[in-house]
Amino acid sequence: MKPAKVYRAPDEVERQALARLADALAALPAGADGEAIQNAALNVARKIERYQDHAKQSPEGGPGVSVAFFQMIYQVLIGQERGPRFGSFAALYGVAETRALIAKGLAGELAA
Repeated sequence: MKPAKVYRAPDEVERQALARLADALAALPAGADGEAIQNAALNVARKIERYQDHAKQSPEGGPGVSVAFFQMIYQVLIGQERGPRFGSFAALYGVAETRALIAKGLAGELAA
């Protein structure tokens, strides 16, 4: 049974976050593993106030990352409220394919 997918369009902050995520993924070395991908995503989110969790602390001592960041990714790109660990998903799906999925989400092709 195929789960019901409900995609949504990103708002402006989310659009910027996804564009930065795509850029961060592009900067990764070929063959980057799930952990490197996850860390790249976390580094993107830590710089965006909406996704900072001040109750948590990053390894560098700054704010941690709210689960809202990953929920947004799942809602916009996968059409679900929750999903797999993003780094593992992107490693299995492929970094180039994940970047293409982000581009589709930014272009409004998924929420259509």
